[in-house]
Amino acid sequence: MVRIAQLSDIHAKPGAKSLDALERALEWIAVAEPDAVIVSGDVANEPQYYELVTGPLGRISCPMLMVPGNKDSRTAMRKAFPDMAWADEGPLNIMLVINGVRLIGLDVIVPGEMHGDAEPVSGWLEEQLQAAEPVILFMHQHPFHTGFARVDKARCQNGDMLTDAILDGLANVLLVT
Repeated sequence: MVRIAQLSDIHAKPGAKSLDALERALEWIAVAEPDAVIVSGDVANEPQYYELVTGPLGRISCPMLMVPGNKDSRTAMRKAFPDMAWADEGPLNIMLVINGVRLIGLDVIVPGEMHGDAEPVSGWLEEQLQAAEPVILFMHQHPFHTGFARVDKARCQNGDMLTDAILDGLANVLLVT
């Protein structure tokens, strides 16, 4: 069994109500004692605002995995979170096995755009899904149509590539979030 807490859409900026909500969420996380925390994008609205969340997120006592959202800057995230297990360049994909469950974070952002795109990271995902552990897969932009035009503008394009990788892989994907 693995217990995961998920944070998303912090949108850090001075005076943001989301920073108060983050503090309340971190209080809950401290009590819940999850095995890992995933942060699925839109951490800060501008590169200089990551400093508003590095301290609070640094108080998390379990492993933390993070991927960017459409408002995030890969360069600024690498600088603000130097201990995150991302590659030195390119997408901020991340993977960690916790209690026998493979947590996979996909960086599907397209810099400067609202939508995401799975195509650039599909090969990396295919490699990750060749392991036999069960998988929880997370990203910022959703890979499926919701039927809500405003929401679907920001979806992850080429979601069929994610589907193919999941169906062709050895891993049992338990959840896509």
